[in-house]
Amino acid sequence: MPSLDTPQNYTVSSQSVEMPDGKFSKKYDTIAPLALKYKPRRLLEIGCGEGRLAIFFATRGIEVTGIDLRESSLSKADSVAKLTGVNVSFLIMDACDISITGFDIATSTDFYEHLTEEQQSWHLASVYNALAPGGIYLLRTPHKNNVRQQNSPEHIGLVTYTQLKAQALASGFTPYFCLPHTTLHAPFQYQLVLERFLGGRQWAELTKYKILQKFGMANVLAVLKKTI
Repeated sequence: MPSLDTPQNYTVSSQSVEMPDGKFSKKYDTIAPLALKYKPRRLLEIGCGEGRLAIFFATRGIEVTGIDLRESSLSKADSVAKLTGVNVSFLIMDACDISITGFDIATSTDFYEHLTEEQQSWHLASVYNALAPGGIYLLRTPHKNNVRQQNSPEHIGLVTYTQLKAQALASGFTPYFCLPHTTLHAPFQYQLVLERFLGGRQWAELTKYKILQKFGMANVLAVLKKTI
């Protein structure tokens, strides 16, 4: 496969989309294969940064648009896309005010937590409008009780599964949540049950986090479906 770092060879790191054995790294091991499973024609990558995931999808023959507010990151992404030999439309655009529409799938990885609660509401409404009828938003964000993420000053909008479900429903989405490190998702969400259980316990935050880790809930992995 063409490289995301040079035109000849992958430089594998913990942030790589694919590892040498063809498996996805943990950061993308739900988002990437699940997006491919739906066989989208048009895909919107939100908060695309330097374009690693957007370019990966483009190598699979998908028409990809990546949006971000950082011009320097998009400039690098565009250069890498050209070296890789794929066409990706990289645009400077506010993810709370998306002006392009008709996408089968939108994706975001570790982006949602950078928004305030009010911005998250605007963002979900904007993504909903950007999707075609029946479109899907695949979202990964650290869990609110993920103690490894709580100290970052940029993480102003960490959420629980319960909170994201309420936000999604308010925006018109039908929410599903994924089993960890799989593409399986269902309307019955054991994550909500476990959150209610932990919420009623006077345990240390680290203890709760370790339980979340045990059940694959350190990150919120959501499939939000546009039903209209």
